[in-house]
Amino acid sequence: MMTTQTFDPTGLYKQALDTFETAMKTGLQVQEETTKLFSDKLQELGSPEQWQQKTQAMVQDMIPMAQKNIDEAVAAMNQNAQTCMDLMKKGMETCQAGSLTDVQDKNRELWEDMLAAMRKNAQTMIQANTRILESLTALSKKNVAAQE
Repeated sequence: MMTTQTFDPTGLYKQALDTFETAMKTGLQVQEETTKLFSDKLQELGSPEQWQQKTQAMVQDMIPMAQKNIDEAVAAMNQNAQTCMDLMKKGMETCQAGSLTDVQDKNRELWEDMLAAMRKNAQTMIQANTRILESLTALSKKNVAAQE
Protein backbone atom coordinates (compact mmCIF):
# COMPACT_ATOMS: atom_id res chain seq x y z
CA MET A 1 0.00 0.00 0.00
CA MET A 2 1.29 3.39 -0.89
CA THR A 3 1.57 6.05 1.79
CA THR A 4 1.35 9.71 1.06
CA GLN A 5 3.04 12.42 2.99
CA THR A 6 1.05 15.42 3.89
CA PHE A 7 2.39 18.92 3.67
CA ASP A 8 2.34 20.62 7.07
CA PRO A 9 3.05 24.34 6.67
CA THR A 10 2.48 24.94 10.38
CA GLY A 11 5.22 22.48 11.34
CA LEU A 12 7.66 24.05 8.86
CA TYR A 13 6.80 27.50 10.16
CA LYS A 14 7.40 26.38 13.76
CA GLN A 15 10.70 24.75 12.79
CA ALA A 16 11.83 27.93 11.02
CA LEU A 17 10.74 30.03 13.98
CA ASP A 18 12.66 27.78 16.39
CA THR A 19 15.77 27.98 14.21
CA PHE A 20 15.47 31.76 14.04
CA GLU A 21 15.02 31.95 17.83
CA THR A 22 18.13 29.81 18.39
CA ALA A 23 20.13 31.98 15.99
CA MET A 24 18.96 35.15 17.75
CA LYS A 25 19.89 33.78 21.18
CA THR A 26 23.31 32.72 19.92
CA GLY A 27 23.85 36.14 18.33
CA LEU A 28 22.91 37.90 21.56
CA GLN A 29 25.24 35.67 23.54
CA VAL A 30 28.12 36.46 21.16
CA GLN A 31 27.37 40.19 21.48
CA GLU A 32 27.29 39.97 25.28
CA GLU A 33 30.60 38.10 25.42
CA THR A 34 32.23 40.51 22.95
CA THR A 35 31.00 43.52 24.90
CA LYS A 36 32.32 42.03 28.13
CA LEU A 37 35.70 41.31 26.52
CA PHE A 38 36.02 44.88 25.23
CA SER A 39 34.83 46.28 28.54
CA ASP A 40 37.44 44.24 30.41
CA LYS A 41 40.18 45.38 28.01
CA LEU A 42 39.17 49.03 28.35
CA GLN A 43 39.29 48.73 32.13
CA GLU A 44 42.83 47.38 31.85
CA LEU A 45 43.84 50.56 30.01
CA GLY A 46 42.90 52.65 33.02
CA SER A 47 41.29 56.05 33.01
CA PRO A 48 40.93 58.12 29.84
CA GLU A 49 43.74 60.36 31.09
CA GLN A 50 46.06 57.38 31.57
CA TRP A 51 45.11 56.04 28.15
CA GLN A 52 45.81 59.45 26.59
CA GLN A 53 49.22 59.64 28.27
CA LYS A 54 50.16 56.14 27.10
CA THR A 55 49.02 56.92 23.58
CA GLN A 56 50.93 60.20 23.44
CA ALA A 57 54.11 58.54 24.70
CA MET A 58 53.76 55.79 22.14
CA VAL A 59 53.17 58.27 19.31
CA GLN A 60 56.18 60.33 20.39
CA ASP A 61 58.32 57.19 20.14
CA MET A 62 56.81 56.07 16.85
CA ILE A 63 57.13 59.32 14.89
CA PRO A 64 60.96 59.49 14.87
CA MET A 65 61.12 55.76 14.12
CA ALA A 66 58.67 56.12 11.22
CA GLN A 67 60.52 59.19 9.91
CA LYS A 68 63.82 57.31 9.94
CA ASN A 69 62.26 54.36 8.10
CA ILE A 70 60.72 56.68 5.51
CA ASP A 71 64.02 58.50 4.99
CA GLU A 72 65.78 55.19 4.46
CA ALA A 73 63.08 54.04 2.02
CA VAL A 74 63.36 57.29 0.02
CA ALA A 75 67.16 56.94 -0.10
CA ALA A 76 66.80 53.33 -1.30
CA MET A 77 64.31 54.38 -4.00
CA ASN A 78 66.66 57.15 -5.17
CA GLN A 79 69.53 54.67 -5.31
CA ASN A 80 67.36 52.22 -7.25
CA ALA A 81 66.38 54.94 -9.71
CA GLN A 82 70.03 55.80 -10.29
CA THR A 83 70.91 52.13 -10.72
CA CYS A 84 68.08 51.72 -13.26
CA MET A 85 69.33 54.71 -15.23
CA ASP A 86 72.86 53.28 -15.23
CA LEU A 87 71.54 49.92 -16.42
CA MET A 88 69.54 51.57 -19.20
CA LYS A 89 72.66 53.41 -20.30
CA LYS A 90 74.60 50.12 -20.37
CA GLY A 91 71.77 48.52 -22.32
CA MET A 92 71.99 51.27 -24.94
CA GLU A 93 75.75 50.84 -25.10
CA THR A 94 75.23 47.13 -25.74
CA CYS A 95 73.13 47.96 -28.79
CA GLN A 96 75.89 50.22 -30.13
CA ALA A 97 78.69 47.69 -29.80
CA GLY A 98 80.64 47.07 -32.98
CA SER A 99 81.64 43.44 -33.10
CA LEU A 100 79.90 40.29 -31.98
CA THR A 101 82.50 39.84 -29.23
CA ASP A 102 81.82 43.37 -27.94
CA VAL A 103 78.05 42.70 -27.95
CA GLN A 104 78.56 39.47 -26.00
CA ASP A 105 80.90 41.14 -23.50
CA LYS A 106 78.62 44.12 -22.95
CA ASN A 107 75.61 41.85 -22.71
CA ARG A 108 77.35 39.70 -20.07
CA GLU A 109 78.34 42.85 -18.12
CA LEU A 110 74.77 44.12 -18.33
CA TRP A 111 73.36 40.85 -16.97
CA GLU A 112 75.94 40.74 -14.19
CA ASP A 113 75.10 44.33 -13.23
CA MET A 114 71.35 43.61 -13.30
CA LEU A 115 71.80 40.57 -11.08
CA ALA A 116 74.01 42.58 -8.71
CA ALA A 117 71.33 45.30 -8.58
CA MET A 118 68.65 42.70 -7.81
CA ARG A 119 70.81 41.20 -5.06
CA LYS A 120 71.47 44.66 -3.58
CA ASN A 121 67.73 45.49 -3.67
CA ALA A 122 66.88 42.24 -1.91
CA GLN A 123 69.52 42.88 0.75
CA THR A 124 68.29 46.45 1.22
CA MET A 125 64.72 45.23 1.71
CA ILE A 126 65.81 42.57 4.19
CA GLN A 127 67.83 45.11 6.16
CA ALA A 128 64.97 47.63 6.14
CA ASN A 129 62.44 45.03 7.29
CA THR A 130 64.84 43.85 9.99
CA ARG A 131 65.28 47.41 11.28
CA ILE A 132 61.52 47.96 11.29
CA LEU A 133 60.93 44.73 13.22
CA GLU A 134 63.70 45.59 15.68
CA SER A 135 62.20 49.07 16.19
CA LEU A 136 58.71 47.68 16.74
CA THR A 137 60.08 45.06 19.15
CA ALA A 138 61.91 47.71 21.15
CA LEU A 139 58.80 49.89 21.21
CA SER A 140 56.65 46.96 22.36
CA LYS A 141 59.13 46.06 25.11
CA LYS A 142 59.18 49.69 26.25
CA ASN A 143 55.37 49.79 26.38
CA VAL A 144 55.19 46.52 28.29
CA ALA A 145 57.79 47.76 30.76
CA ALA A 146 55.86 51.00 31.21
CA GLN A 147 52.68 49.08 32.03
CA GLU A 148 54.35 47.03 34.75
